[in-house]
Amino acid sequence: STMHRKALELKDGEKIDMLMMDFVNGDTLDDYVSNILSRGDASQLSIVAEKFRSIVNELVTIGFYHGDISHSNLMIDETGRLRFIDYDSVYIHGAKNPAQGEAGHPNFQHPSRTTSRFTRLEDVYFSALVVYVSLHALAKSPELWDSHHSMGDNLIFQRSRDDLISDA
Repeated sequence: STMHRKALELKDGEKIDMLMMDFVNGDTLDDYVSNILSRGDASQLSIVAEKFRSIVNELVTIGFYHGDISHSNLMIDETGRLRFIDYDSVYIHGAKNPAQGEAGHPNFQHPSRTTSRFTRLEDVYFSALVVYVSLHALAKSPELWDSHHSMGDNLIFQRSRDDLISDA
């Protein structure tokens, strides 16, 4: 990745930094999960879940909040490394202009998340828990993939089914 300082000019004339990311060869998380399950190696998903948890915690510790954690913004590269992509919703703790205008993928966001509210730590943790719980659930019960996965739209939870709403 390469940082270009003051590379982009906003409508109000403010110049902001631009991060040029490396191209990632690999599979999005949902394609990876599908491949793992078709090989009958569901237990591998628990390992991926723990790697994911560790990375999220490291990023949060340094104040880097990915505002759109979802199946399509997580990739497993050719070396088996978990990679985060699509940083247009990232909030860096203490930054002057937090990302706004994007609420993230609805199947991974808290129902209260809106485009007018910048990414908060709670948003990051909620999305992370959706991914984390999904991976562990699929590791234990791979049949959830066939009954709850919608191609290209989720892992196993869907907002439209009220999966992300608490009855408590």
